Amino acid sequence: MNIQNSENREEAIVMLNDLIKINESRHNEFKVYTEMIRKNAGLKQILEESSNESELFVNELRQCLKILQQVENVYSDNGKIHRGWMDLRASFSDEMNRTILDSCEYGDQATLKAYEQVLDPNVPFADEIRDRLVGQRKRILNSYERIKKLSKRLNKIDI
Repeated sequence: MNIQNSENREEAIVMLNDLIKINESRHNEFKVYTEMIRKNAGLKQILEESSNESELFVNELRQCLKILQQVENVYSDNGKIHRGWMDLRASFSDEMNRTILDSCEYGDQATLKAYEQVLDPNVPFADEIRDRLVGQRKRILNSYERIKKLSKRLNKIDI
């Protein structure tokens, strides 16, 4: 679907900028949590991969904005909410690894919800952009499932 008018273009730009902020926050949080992990190599690897993945997504989303031939600095609170929640959860927990996993799981749920909203069939995106967003959502879902699986395993044993 092509973006025909200025109003639709603005809506698409706002949504892409929201996803950029969310992925920047996700990248930064996973990076911080990776540095906090000392003993659990599996968790550390998942967090590093997720951080790198979000950094890649930010670059891809910026390319999508260029496709729209207009890059605007539109601010969204979604990324701040995501980051604030993760910071709060980590700061009040004695079980750091479990808290990190819970926070990552919650954050990825919020990220997936944002992608679902952007991928609504009524949102006007060029096919090339929609395809990139679908691919990113699929990779975030895979990361979310890995984190959820690890979380379930860790709930059965002590970290």
